[in-house]
Amino acid sequence: MTFASAMPRALFEVGEMSTSRRALSRDPVSLYRTVFALGCILGDGESAASPRAKAEAGPLAVVFLHGLIERSLNLQLPPEIQPMFDAYRAQYLTYEPADARYLQMHKMHLLGVRPEEEKFLTPELISSMTFTAKAPELRDRIRQLRDAGYDQFVIQLVHGHEGALEGWARLFESV
Repeated sequence: MTFASAMPRALFEVGEMSTSRRALSRDPVSLYRTVFALGCILGDGESAASPRAKAEAGPLAVVFLHGLIERSLNLQLPPEIQPMFDAYRAQYLTYEPADARYLQMHKMHLLGVRPEEEKFLTPELISSMTFTAKAPELRDRIRQLRDAGYDQFVIQLVHGHEGALEGWARLFESV
């Protein structure tokens, strides 16, 4: 099981699962692979900067920044993301207690976005690190994941946006 943020990483991880399985002399096909995501099916004229998109997808977008801070994600950041990460790190360094900053950073982890994190929810971050797009693009992404070897795609809903379930159900029916 894994969380999908950027598609290239999700596709890489499913390959790593198979590689690990082979290293244990086990058939990769026998491994049931589940990928989790948060995102928003954008409506006509709606952008990833909309309040709804930020609410539904934002928790995963900021968790991407958490992973960079904690170095659980070892990535070479694109030049356009580096300044945002530097600003997030500066904010992180203000968290108390200094020897346990992670306690503040992980409040609301994958459940919501803390007020001080909202400024980091750019449309670019949300679009690139979550499953936020128009329905045709999301269908294509889910098909890519299936074709790469994932058996199950799980979308996590956030409190207060349970109504998104109907939209995701319609999208899944057409994949």
